[in-house]
Amino acid sequence: MKRTVLAAMSLALAVGNGFALGQDKSGTPKKGESPNTVKTRIGELNYEVGYPTKETSQKLYDEMDFQRACQAYMWSVPAVNFASIKAGWFRDLGATYNDIILYPDFLDTKSIYLTGNNTTIYAASQLTLKDGPMVIEVPAGPTAGMFADAWFRTSGVGRLGPDKGEGGKYLCVPPGYTDELPKEGEGYFIVNSDTNDANYFIRGVVIKGDVKAAADMIAKSK
Repeated sequence: MKRTVLAAMSLALAVGNGFALGQDKSGTPKKGESPNTVKTRIGELNYEVGYPTKETSQKLYDEMDFQRACQAYMWSVPAVNFASIKAGWFRDLGATYNDIILYPDFLDTKSIYLTGNNTTIYAASQLTLKDGPMVIEVPAGPTAGMFADAWFRTSGVGRLGPDKGEGGKYLCVPPGYTDELPKEGEGYFIVNSDTNDANYFIRGVVIKGDVKAAADMIAKSK
């Protein structure tokens, strides 16, 4: 019970808007005492001899539930986005792991991508690293892309990555992998993934309106 009251009182302080330390019957603040009523963004909080009323306690617990639900939603958005993209590729496009998916024209409003644009051409792949590291060859040219793990922690490729648009071989390494790997500069760019599922995205920059050239360029991904 003591912990319950303290939790409710702590939240009351968090949602309050700088109330005075106590008041007498006339409403005048009184130093050293808790107020009987506190106006907050979630409504009035009422207290009796310094303790929240039953209704106020419930209101505070409802607010804690609401705040935790918001935090859970924000925390899970990257993983849910990742899973939604995977479902779209596998279910709707008939793709599977390690296929290269090419969008040969600009995206339209039917796209499920949260950050897709209609000024570049896209290629992508759903990678699985459960059997060990994998090499992805990124083509040279005006490209910009990334590798992303299941939480959308990203590492750039193309002009956004260490190849600087010159292309190259990226070695994607699964979590917990302990076997020997090539050293940086020995022909591979090393990308460490924190999850066995990962995404490869690459954009082809359209030069002078030549959409086909951009699509052909990123289609060389393998």
